[in-house]
Amino acid sequence: GPGIPAALGGTEIRDITLNQYDVLNIETNRPGADLTGTYIETDRAVAVFGGTEAGNAPNDDSCIYRQLQDDWVCEFDRETPCWDTVRGEPNITFCENYITCCADHLEQQMLPIFAWGREFNAARSAPRGEEADIWRVLASENNTTVRLIGVPDDIGEPLQTTWNLNEGEWFEFESRADFEIESNQPISIGQFLAAEFAPIPAGADEHVGPDYPYREDAGTGDPAFITVVPREQYREDYIFLVPAEYEQNWVTIVAPAGVDIEHADEQEIETLEAEMFDLFADGEWGALRYHLDREGYHRLTAEQPFGVMVHGYDSFVSYGYPAGLDVKRINSRRE
Repeated sequence: GPGIPAALGGTEIRDITLNQYDVLNIETNRPGADLTGTYIETDRAVAVFGGTEAGNAPNDDSCIYRQLQDDWVCEFDRETPCWDTVRGEPNITFCENYITCCADHLEQQMLPIFAWGREFNAARSAPRGEEADIWRVLASENNTTVRLIGVPDDIGEPLQTTWNLNEGEWFEFESRADFEIESNQPISIGQFLAAEFAPIPAGADEHVGPDYPYREDAGTGDPAFITVVPREQYREDYIFLVPAEYEQNWVTIVAPAGVDIEHADEQEIETLEAEMFDLFADGEWGALRYHLDREGYHRLTAEQPFGVMVHGYDSFVSYGYPAGLDVKRINSRRE
């Protein structure tokens, strides 16, 4: 807005004064730029939302650096070079054939750092095809060690399971499984639903000819961004709404092994028995992807804290959000 100079990124700090009901909008200046890791501190209570006007998931057209090979290649095939010798920097335009259609608006309200957790259940969305969910993990402190526990190499490549991060650093990966994420410091995790044509981008050889879109593709839905709730913020009671007009509506429920969940909507009450859940985390937790037949009001309750993620699909559109959470102060506020 007027009077707010452009920031240069890195460690630069901007001090901005807002009055009641003012809105500050911070944007990147080019496609592919990313505000992940930006730190916001205020002297009064504010709400912060993060997202993108149109984001691709998975981000197959990105240009990544391979440390062992000391080269830059397109993420999808990990073969196509994307280092621009003229500009002396990586250039994502070399990877534009691997864009996974289609991009969509992504947005979630950000949790304050004092509510970030150290233990998470990463339970995938309801599968549509052979697409994977995308996970992004962000550190709040230096010397943060993050471990991925029980996540298989289910997307055809070895997965690094231990990461060492400093404040504002993050990593991203894909998986089709349910697993655990643990950290020695507070972290924030985003879950991203894949695009309708995932996992095979339109520019890949498999998408040339009459089989396009490819039979492995999701076939419905598009990217959506969901805040992952830490175990420390789980509840025993959730009330949420399911929108009308979507072709499919789902909940992914994660609960301690052996715990039944009571489900009520405007027409009936039912028990989602513990035997319906797929166990993970050495059998200590279970995950259930449950199709919701009716729009409107829903309630889930249990005798122990559990987590709920609501999501849905239709042609080139998805939605997703946590059904609820506590926002307890479980970390010391940084001075």
